[in-house]
Amino acid sequence: MTDLVSKSGALEVDIGGHPVRIGAIAKGSGMIHPNMATMLGVLTCDAAVTPEVWTGIVKRGSTNSFNQSYDRNGSDGYLFRESTAAASQITVDGDTSTNDCVIGMASGASGAPLISDPSSAEAQQLEAAVTALLQGMAKSIAWDGEGATCLIECEVIGAKSDAAANQ
Repeated sequence: MTDLVSKSGALEVDIGGHPVRIGAIAKGSGMIHPNMATMLGVLTCDAAVTPEVWTGIVKRGSTNSFNQSYDRNGSDGYLFRESTAAASQITVDGDTSTNDCVIGMASGASGAPLISDPSSAEAQQLEAAVTALLQGMAKSIAWDGEGATCLIECEVIGAKSDAAANQ
């Protein structure tokens, strides 16, 4: 195991007048590159959300934290956001792996109303919280990278697309 410290985080947001809790843990600090590698993330949430909406939230949250953001429609029909301000990627040593995964589970135990419309204010609020938490996990993994002595964040301004910013 190459992790030196545990990586976990939690948020509580008010959605529809009900507190909704989101938690995450992650491991893997070696061979991290823009398409995830040798890492595992687990995301839990007690919001009531349809599987279709939840899947989109987790995919976009992962894309905008661990991976590059692409201007394309996913197989689920959702547009991955094309915004260099919101896109993130992590890299430690330039390697990638097929052994990476982010698992998202939503229990519905919060008592908040069901979120079934991905464009609703509640879905957008949940997605913002999930993305923020996953971005924190991504930074924690990079910070704990194999042999890392510092974390450097670069902001690209004025690029026409995320693909151009990543070059």
